[in-house]
Amino acid sequence: MADILVDETDWANLKPEERQQITEILRETGLIRPDDQLVGSSKPADVHTFKKANAKCILGCNAAEQAAISACVRLGPLSSVCIKAAHAAADACRNAC
Repeated sequence: MADILVDETDWANLKPEERQQITEILRETGLIRPDDQLVGSSKPADVHTFKKANAKCILGCNAAEQAAISACVRLGPLSSVCIKAAHAAADACRNAC
């Protein structure tokens, strides 16, 4: 299980059902695992770069990120928070490559 760090202010201002909508999008697109959770944080997650990262893994993370962003756009006013969460989850995904 991994904690995916998202903006604390954005996350705290969402209703539980809105948080659930965003979480479901990220899970359905494969960007996060079923046991991962989105957690509000005032500190952004560290993004690592690896010279020998698995290219297929990174491409998979990128594809899942794009699918999540496409789904996020349908959330209307929630889309910006959802897209930020998708970027954070994609960074965590790539960090795990």
